[in-house]
Amino acid sequence: IFRQHTEIFDPTTRAELAQGGCPFDFPGLRYLRTMRDSLPLNDLVAPFVVISSSGMCAGGRIRHHLHHHLEHADDALIFVGYQAEETLGREIVDGAKEVTLFGQTHQVRCEVTYLEGFSAHADQPALVAWAEQAAGQAEQVFLTHGEPEPLAALAGRLRGTLPGEVTVPRVGQRFEV
Repeated sequence: IFRQHTEIFDPTTRAELAQGGCPFDFPGLRYLRTMRDSLPLNDLVAPFVVISSSGMCAGGRIRHHLHHHLEHADDALIFVGYQAEETLGREIVDGAKEVTLFGQTHQVRCEVTYLEGFSAHADQPALVAWAEQAAGQAEQVFLTHGEPEPLAALAGRLRGTLPGEVTVPRVGQRFEV
């Protein structure tokens, strides 16, 4: 997908791509497309890096890798994106000493690092600009993804911008649309 949308990159990366380079291919990189392909990683002792698309550790193969590596003090787990409340990723980033995976308790002994600033989530001005275009003349806008304080702030900002009603639903609340 990134290769198909080079307009999202900075000028340096676009120039590299135009010259035939590719930031997605480098020596030692292997794409493992199936669960079966990635199973041998669970037993590796040599240094390796797993780049996972399940950034909050909510599902997929990353949970198996964590199951096998969280307790290794020589391993490192680096988060480079936002971790939502009540996700395994957030628990680990917040310093949990133990977590549960597949019904088993695991001690978090690996080094955990969180690099802020790499999140793909839009900031408030970008969300407001998108909502102004996407919502148009909508009579009702629901904000359903995010943490309570930022959601309330965004709702307040949108209420001053959009013509329709802006609602942050509570869990279990129902609406007729």
